[in-house]
Amino acid sequence: MAADTYSDNDSTDTRRAFPDGPWADAEGFDVDRAFETLASAPRRAVLGHLAAVEWEDVDALVDRVAARLPADRETLAVALEHVHLPYLDAVGYVAYDHPWVEYAAPRELDALREAVENRSEAGSVSEDALDVICGLLADPLRRGTLLALDRHGTLNVRDVAAHVAVDHPELTADDVALRLHHIHLPRLADAGAIEYDPETTLATPVLPE
Repeated sequence: MAADTYSDNDSTDTRRAFPDGPWADAEGFDVDRAFETLASAPRRAVLGHLAAVEWEDVDALVDRVAARLPADRETLAVALEHVHLPYLDAVGYVAYDHPWVEYAAPRELDALREAVENRSEAGSVSEDALDVICGLLADPLRRGTLLALDRHGTLNVRDVAAHVAVDHPELTADDVALRLHHIHLPRLADAGAIEYDPETTLATPVLPE
């Protein structure tokens, strides 16, 4: 599967993925950062294990993650120690002081991570597809777009922008429309989440079969 697309079966869950939960309106909880964090199978595996045990040494953590993901252990160890664990420490989801890693994520991230992992465990969405979906949902304009299309069906870009701009008073509807047309709608279309015609500017949600 390509890094930025998913299969037909995966795409049927895209626009309805994780719109509601305790993370949606929690004061001070950065939803963008949470989805960005969860757009990585190794980080999801790390957080899932640490949520259960609270702390772990790096070697044991690498073993746990390697048992879950189809990756070379040595390559995974390097990625965890030099990329993923420093990132998780920087955003405050773990406390990393080699060789120990302690869980520090808020309950809202727990709830969102569990919702994401339930998709994978149910077999409806692959790990690769979850990376893509969470990456798409890491942007508030894309989340708003998917929600608008889910509620209203096919819309032109200006109508989508009008719905999305309600939650973004710092932007005009014209600003949102430009960003949607040139950046976000093409990306959603490339990923198979929607269909978008740049000539007519009509966006259509991909419906479940």
